[in-house]
Amino acid sequence: MRQGDSDRDLARARLIGRRKAREIRQLAQEHGWLDTDNPLPEDAELANVLARAERSAVTRSYRL
Repeated sequence: MRQGDSDRDLARARLIGRRKAREIRQLAQEHGWLDTDNPLPEDAELANVLARAERSAVTRSYRL
């Protein structure tokens, strides 16, 4: 993403789906990870932020 690849480019290369790429791109922009003037974050920071994003999704089960 920092190299300018679009979500469609990433999906075409079969690296990640477009929907997930969009979600990750939004997180990366919020944290400034796409700014080439900043160093890449450590793996632990990436894992922490991505794990939090996964947990924030709410799934409800309705029983009739």
